[in-house]
Amino acid sequence: MSDEINQSDAKNQKRTLSRRGVVLGLGMLAASGATFARAPVRKFPAINERNFENLFPHKAGEWTSYDSNALILPPQDDLSRKLYERLLTRVYVDTSGAAVMCMAAYSSIQIDDVQVHRPEVCYRVAGFQIKDSRPVEERFGASPLIDARIVETQSRQRSENIIYWTRVGEDFPVDWAAQRLAMLKANIRGYYPDGLLLRLSSIKPDLPEALSDIRRFADALYSAATPQGKKIIFGVA
Repeated sequence: MSDEINQSDAKNQKRTLSRRGVVLGLGMLAASGATFARAPVRKFPAINERNFENLFPHKAGEWTSYDSNALILPPQDDLSRKLYERLLTRVYVDTSGAAVMCMAAYSSIQIDDVQVHRPEVCYRVAGFQIKDSRPVEERFGASPLIDARIVETQSRQRSENIIYWTRVGEDFPVDWAAQRLAMLKANIRGYYPDGLLLRLSSIKPDLPEALSDIRRFADALYSAATPQGKKIIFGVA
């Protein structure tokens, strides 16, 4: 009788384990299906070179643009070529002779190994000392409030003062951690965000004068930009 009871208990345990296995298996399949259903998709199409350049008018108020290859650029390695679909470099000069250097880099998709570089990295590679880098809030023209950074740099040849911002999807992250968080937020919503880096700089050694020139230019750029330009550059909804 004892053997029969033991055999019956063993069969019941097997059935219980079997049911648990089925439940666990179904749970794993459901989780896998949910993960697949929520996998981020590409939301923003690539922009061709001509259309990207048209986002930045050659004439913005009293500022006129000139193409330039003298700007500090991201290092030209395989990673950098993956980072940016489009890269634009110009110098804008106003009627008083003030000059603002403009570098814009864009990618229509931001994933783990494709994220915008921050200027501090590029300037150090180019031999500049980063004297200061601090977050600020800026508003240009009627733009939304933008989280940006002011960076003061110095090399043996010159100083360069910078205002730059990165836009990742709907956010303006001011550091790497915030940048990855912006990517994660977009992924949870079901898509890969696009990404823009806009760097505006002046070689005027006086910081207040340099920042004044940069802000005047950014105001003019906002006013002259097309609706698509306002959306991509300034994050206008």
